[in-house]
Amino acid sequence: MGKIIAYCGLVCTDCPAYIASQADDHAALERVAVQWREEYNAPNITVESACG
Repeated sequence: MGKIIAYCGLVCTDCPAYIASQADDHAALERVAVQWREEYNAPNITVESACG
């Protein structure tokens, strides 16, 4: 698959949330949400918001 680049310029196909959602891997999505909550000091990030 080629790269998918969003309008904002981010490369979706490099995003761990996108990769996990395409693989239907809920555990990986939860790990991404946990990582982003800590990394961005954003306690409201959920699996649903991480993969928009």
